[in-house]
Amino acid sequence: MKLLLTGCSGYVGGIVAPFLNSEIEGGVLYQTSSKGGDFKAGYKRCDLRNFEDVMRLSEWVKPDVIIHAAGNKDIKFCEANELAAHSINVSAVENLVKAFGNDAVYIYISSDYVFEGTRGNYTELDNPAPFTVYGHQKLTAEKLFLQNTEKSFIIRLSALFNREGTFCKFLRNKFLNNEPVECYEDVFYSPTYYKNFLKI
Repeated sequence: MKLLLTGCSGYVGGIVAPFLNSEIEGGVLYQTSSKGGDFKAGYKRCDLRNFEDVMRLSEWVKPDVIIHAAGNKDIKFCEANELAAHSINVSAVENLVKAFGNDAVYIYISSDYVFEGTRGNYTELDNPAPFTVYGHQKLTAEKLFLQNTEKSFIIRLSALFNREGTFCKFLRNKFLNNEPVECYEDVFYSPTYYKNFLKI
């Protein structure tokens, strides 16, 4: 089996890649990112926003499964730069689907931001109603996969974290320096521990 992981240099991709490398038996993991050069076997630099780049990627590898982890989750950036965020969060998906077609099974790592976030405890049966630009873009990408491919699976993550997560580092530094931590009192999260996510 051949697997292709996009966004391998990002936070989510950086968690998924080592796990797949250690777990897939008799399979090969190919990785791509917009950063770095072709510095290792099974890796190719690719700007998913550029269709010609993605076509070259599809010529390099014919994967059985594509795990799409690339994207920009910086909420403030997405709100202030909607077109730039659209290019990586939506246009990249369009390019993948056009280039690889139905020759692969797609696993798309989406987000709980597809919901409005007013009540919580959402399930896959709830109707999405995104409140943010990022949420709208993730939902649009979900629909692109589901409507244009024969086999797509959507995983909606909520605040994935490990020891290297931004918030974990923030808390650790505050505690080590015996500093107070300012937090919201009316916001609740259901963070996803990375080992639980990888069991999926």
